[in-house]
Amino acid sequence: MVYEFLSERLENDSRPPANHEWSLTASHEMREMLVDPCGDRQTTGDSPQPQQGRVSFLVEVCDPCEAADFAYSVNSVLVSDFYTPNYFDPVTASGVRYSYTGAITKPGQVLRGGYLSWKDATSGHWWQETWFDGGQPTVRDIGPANARAGSIRAFIDRMSGQYTINAIARGRVNAVRAGMTETQAQRSMGANATRSMIKSEKKNDPIMKMASFPRRGACIKASCAAR
Repeated sequence: MVYEFLSERLENDSRPPANHEWSLTASHEMREMLVDPCGDRQTTGDSPQPQQGRVSFLVEVCDPCEAADFAYSVNSVLVSDFYTPNYFDPVTASGVRYSYTGAITKPGQVLRGGYLSWKDATSGHWWQETWFDGGQPTVRDIGPANARAGSIRAFIDRMSGQYTINAIARGRVNAVRAGMTETQAQRSMGANATRSMIKSEKKNDPIMKMASFPRRGACIKASCAAR
């Protein structure tokens, strides 16, 4: 799936990927595959659109913070930030870590260059809060999922892929630090993980805890066998 996704992005972007772009994209997709191998996992919560009430969010741990601006370095390799299970908490609490680097500071936050996707049960349409341009996030209706796309993740990626390419492409300028030493990377990146975070990742990688992601109400498809 990572290979197919990267191939599709390259079809839409004729420029050859720099090393840091490859690692950002690969780490993004691999982490999301660890959390949801089938690309259909959802969790319920309050919609960013209050009139919609409770909705089903697609669990894509890197989408809201996917931009190169919020990545961090491990052994001089640039990798994507990702949100924690607390991302879907109903309220903000002090001392809670909402993404690995700490760039996300409250539940449901979408950072510049990122997006969050959910399904409105009433209309059957998928919606997104995106921050692809402008001074703040906006909301858009992207319609019902196309069954021919395969998984919900595949459908969302096709709808958002070009914006993701642009968010990662900023790495050509902003993420050159991937080739620097770990210390230089941390010094040059405001949203980077601290040295202690990187050490703790090696001992107790938070991504391995993603199996405990909240399944409030209904995790629509918890395994490939359920498809």
